[in-house]
Amino acid sequence: MKLLEHSFEEDGSEFMRLLCNTQDDFWQLYNVVHRGDRVEALTTRKIKGSGRRSKCVIEVLVTSIEFDPAYCGIRFRGYVNTSTTVADMADSHTLDIKVNLPFKVTKKRWLPVDFQRIETTFDVRHEAVMAAVVLHEGVAQIFLLKRSMTVVKATVNMQVARKRAGATAGHDTGVEEFLETTAKTFMRHIKVEDMKAVILAGRGFIHKSFQKTLFNVADQMGQPITKKQQEKFVLVSVSSGYKHSVKEILNSPDTVTALANTAVSLHYAFLDYLHNSYLFRPEKRSKQLTNSWDW
Repeated sequence: MKLLEHSFEEDGSEFMRLLCNTQDDFWQLYNVVHRGDRVEALTTRKIKGSGRRSKCVIEVLVTSIEFDPAYCGIRFRGYVNTSTTVADMADSHTLDIKVNLPFKVTKKRWLPVDFQRIETTFDVRHEAVMAAVVLHEGVAQIFLLKRSMTVVKATVNMQVARKRAGATAGHDTGVEEFLETTAKTFMRHIKVEDMKAVILAGRGFIHKSFQKTLFNVADQMGQPITKKQQEKFVLVSVSSGYKHSVKEILNSPDTVTALANTAVSLHYAFLDYLHNSYLFRPEKRSKQLTNSWDW
């Protein structure tokens, strides 16, 4: 997120002009803006008495906020707070804020936690993102692990014939087709060059087979994964090939090394610290937790 301006209104209200760069920025914004705050941005509105839509800058008094991780943006519903040529005071309107669209947030009172959330988005290290593929025979889930959320990018479901004594050809062919389909899906949704790390997780040897298939498919698609990019790949064995294995993935020593100094690893390290303090240091249970990371 970028801070474009920070100042005060004539009535004493404090405002910030901001610009969101990533989906995580919208999550922080969702937790900063509340009902009764004011948001201003460039929008479009239908001209009264005409079917045409016109671009204009409108400020709304927020009544509700809509945020969906699958939608790269955030919506503020409310009532028009400043009269314009296309909108009167108290008219209902929805501001649709997307990536790289400047907007203004005005509050009568900014809390320290609001400033803290905004400031964390300015830290470059927080932009690191990890991709992960969790595999089970016939089922694969591809998702992104960000600072504040896990976003499922794609799911692959295919029928794979069971192994039968003396007849494994059908099973092996099914697994190969499944891995190729998953690899093509991965290439469509994930840019390896933008990832801090790529975790391939599964039971047995399926994740190792997938890595070989992925590199071959990338070459066939004319998007080869370079040696430098291949160093980002980390293989992790998990007890289950489904999404709830994410916790095992993040607790793996190999994953911790790959994500050194990123927000994801710091958050999980902090949670481990709290967990261990609760179990082994009873005297700390009654103490109030602070927002300090000096542990």
